[in-house]
Amino acid sequence: MNNYLMAALFLAFSGLGYLYIVFARKLHIHDVPNNRSSHKQVTVRGIGVLFPLAVLYYACATQFQYPFFLMAIFTLASISFLDDLFTLSGKARFLVQLIGTGLMLYQIDLESNLLLLFTLFFLGVGFLNAFNFMDGINGITGLYGLVGAVSLSYMNQKVRFIDQQLLTLLMLALVTFLWFNFRKRALAFGGDVGSISLAAILFFGIVLLGEAVSWKYLMFFSLYGLDTGYTLFYRLLKGEAIFEAHRLHFFQLMANELRISHLRVSVLYAGLQLFLNTVLVLSDQLWIVLVVHLVLLVVMHRLRARLGKGVRWIPKNK
Repeated sequence: MNNYLMAALFLAFSGLGYLYIVFARKLHIHDVPNNRSSHKQVTVRGIGVLFPLAVLYYACATQFQYPFFLMAIFTLASISFLDDLFTLSGKARFLVQLIGTGLMLYQIDLESNLLLLFTLFFLGVGFLNAFNFMDGINGITGLYGLVGAVSLSYMNQKVRFIDQQLLTLLMLALVTFLWFNFRKRALAFGGDVGSISLAAILFFGIVLLGEAVSWKYLMFFSLYGLDTGYTLFYRLLKGEAIFEAHRLHFFQLMANELRISHLRVSVLYAGLQLFLNTVLVLSDQLWIVLVVHLVLLVVMHRLRARLGKGVRWIPKNK
């Protein structure tokens, strides 16, 4: 893909983004703040449609390469956009996530044992929800997703495991998305359509990389996994409904309780993951990554305790 085409696509994505904002405002496709939100202004929601649009362009340009993957993306994007509009039932969303994950794994056609397939299926559904849960402050989804896409693209130059056009288009869509979202007051939020679509594309890429090279590269997105997993464990111990909205993720505590700006928290998450990915790519010293995660886990636990949001015991009635 030459530079002129990339520039033209960036302008096209930008124009589509502005058009979406205009129509979304007229149709009142808004995210209205509540006591669980990390923002205070009514903001357009759903500009994450840029990601499935990038995949649509890719599908047309490559005569629908990866057909089952494409089916998964458009199915997930459709149900997620409808959820942005109308708030669908959790069961319907979960069923579509199961179908989408299954389609992606079928596309990859892993020649492995059933245990690995089951593990990847479980991780795939968790991956989609982790990205959705973590999409709560300005810039975090775009920056973190860009770090993941750049990491996959770098590895693809060393060992070709995926069509580079797909990753290039994703990075262009992410840069465009950040133009609208990486601001003190965002012009638009990605919505479920953005976080779920982005997660699905990245999951497809990371499984292809794991199969081609090493499963250690699943840790390209380990920071989201650590925050989501620890928060889920905490909420289970507290007996809370884990699928209800909350402000208990580590990034939310920093933004809402410690009053660190959204953009700084987003840069911190993306920067930490970029450091971890660099270690994974350039070194076989996996212990460094594990030590960093252990330190982060201790920091998360201490911050919760400091803010009075830690787990000190399991309630007797649980």
